[in-house]
Amino acid sequence: MVSYRENDLYNLINNNSPILSKKLKEIGNYKKGGKIGFETLITKLQEKCYVITNDFVYLRDKNGNPYGWGVAEYTTPEKFYGKSFANKTYKRTPEESYERMFNHLSEILPDASDKEIKRILK
Repeated sequence: MVSYRENDLYNLINNNSPILSKKLKEIGNYKKGGKIGFETLITKLQEKCYVITNDFVYLRDKNGNPYGWGVAEYTTPEKFYGKSFANKTYKRTPEESYERMFNHLSEILPDASDKEIKRILK
């Protein structure tokens, strides 16, 4: 269900997670003169729910003070939630998952109409 390039990146994440995007780009050779398309690949893996953002970590200067934007730290759902959680989700049909997401969004967005929630889930 994923391309060869997506699988290559997934394996890097799975074998090293949680891992900062900066380090992931380094070990995966996604730098100038190396492999291209890191942002596209990571986005596709997230859209397919194979990779999630574990945290945003702020880099620190020589004095130990955080600076700049938070750097994404990636992992797999299995490593973040545990294998038992992930195995349960694979037993659900897409329709069951859709209904669970729809109900959850309805609860946390009480002012949203059904049409708006369906648009979010599209």
